[in-house]
Amino acid sequence: MFRPLPFVLATLLVAAPAAAGEDENEWDGDFDYRAEVRSDVVLGLSAGLALGSCSGYPNEAGKIDRPEYEADTGFALGQDYTFWVGGALQDWFTFALGLNSGGIQGNGLYAGSIGFLLRIEAYPLFYYGEFWRDFAVFADFGIGMGAIFDVDTEEEVANGGALSLTSLGVAYELWHLGGFAIGPSLQYRHLFSDSFRSDVGVLAARVSYYTGP
Repeated sequence: MFRPLPFVLATLLVAAPAAAGEDENEWDGDFDYRAEVRSDVVLGLSAGLALGSCSGYPNEAGKIDRPEYEADTGFALGQDYTFWVGGALQDWFTFALGLNSGGIQGNGLYAGSIGFLLRIEAYPLFYYGEFWRDFAVFADFGIGMGAIFDVDTEEEVANGGALSLTSLGVAYELWHLGGFAIGPSLQYRHLFSDSFRSDVGVLAARVSYYTGP
């Protein structure tokens, strides 16, 4: 389940230094504010390693939660890709729509999924400057589909139907080259339905492109 508390706290952290030393009677609503790093349209792409587990059942009422029909990859390794496009409303806040695809393989099984997501990303310490202006926290939530296949026979052995998707992560924009920002990210992703469950950690490299400032 998406939890908004981290983003409420992030907003408070950003607002505190921005307001320090400013007479509230003179505040102009930031109408003259000019973005320094991020504004306008943002495009992003991440690719990396996924490490976790996935289990599921055939998406049939009589087979769900019955041990003889369970397929489980165990602790397994795989890959993960995410693409997103959206807007940078402030230097410290962006939102986007995206697409995620990934899979892991273990115990002779391959578990794959695809998801459509909404991403909210904040840079909670932006106004503290230096290192902190490029540190991000982000959350994804949305819907997806997933299934588990036997590697040898390519037969589907479990199907998640319509999945719920949630994710929470951190990222750092290590290099800025023109409008491009490049760096690592680390996140935890959870997909689930009555007949499917996937829990993976993802270590990825990501590239973002901002059309402004």
